[in-house]
Amino acid sequence: MNKVKDIHLTWISFILDLIFKNNESRIKRKSEQKEGSYSMMKIPMEKLGLFEQLDRIVVAFFSKQQPSSPYDLNISITQEHLDQKKQELEPLGYQAVQLPLGMALDNVIQQAHFKALIIGGLAPEEIIVSKEELMPMKDIVDSFCIMYAAANNRLENSKAYELMKDKTVYFIGKLFTDFPKAGDEIAYLGIDRIASDGTPYEAVKCFSNGRECREVQW
Repeated sequence: MNKVKDIHLTWISFILDLIFKNNESRIKRKSEQKEGSYSMMKIPMEKLGLFEQLDRIVVAFFSKQQPSSPYDLNISITQEHLDQKKQELEPLGYQAVQLPLGMALDNVIQQAHFKALIIGGLAPEEIIVSKEELMPMKDIVDSFCIMYAAANNRLENSKAYELMKDKTVYFIGKLFTDFPKAGDEIAYLGIDRIASDGTPYEAVKCFSNGRECREVQW
């Protein structure tokens, strides 16, 4: 559990460092859920590190009724922000749902009634990312949702294979080929992860395009 907390704090520290070092512009945006306005922060999507956090469990607020107009999907990553948002949004007909960050992103990307993602708990101000800014992650998020569903027995492995077999991914290192030989070695850029039962494991870090992979190598 300490390792989970350390990873979480590392992400928060990274974002706070980005906020204060780069002096990103703040914006005032009128809230669709309540009267008045509140302060939000814009940070370039590619600097948020969302790729490494796709399996992080967050709490998202969905409207219980069919929305008559597009709205922003609020997510909370800390208990303090969650408590605040519950008081604000639940009386207005929103329900809190626990899910991986990748699935929250998938909702914003795929569903027409969402126009932006609002992340709360990373900084004193909420961070807003528009649907358009998230679109470059569409294939990555789609792949994550397929693999997550298969790993949690919500999708048959054979179906997941059919959906994933034509996708191209890039990684740094060398993995086994279809015909491994004695003496073959593997090497890869890994990510330390924590399973839902608390068991630590290492995953292979993959990229959806060669440009991202080369940038890491450099």
